[in-house]
Amino acid sequence: EKSKDLENKLKDITKEHQNFIKEKEVIEKQRATALKKHTELELDVKDLQEKISGNIHAKVLF
Repeated sequence: EKSKDLENKLKDITKEHQNFIKEKEVIEKQRATALKKHTELELDVKDLQEKISGNIHAKVLF
C-alpha cells in the first residue's frame, strides 16, 4: 500500500515537473520575443533621434 502511494506521488511530481518545463519554454519564448521588440524599439528611437537632429541642423543652416 505504501509503495503504491509513493508511486502515485512520484507520478504526480513527474507530471508537475513536465508542466514546469513546458511553462519555462513558453516563458523563454516570450522573453526572446520581448527582447527582440525592445531592440527594434531602441533602433527606431535612435533613428528618429538622428532624423530630428538632422532636421534641426538643416534648419540652422538655412
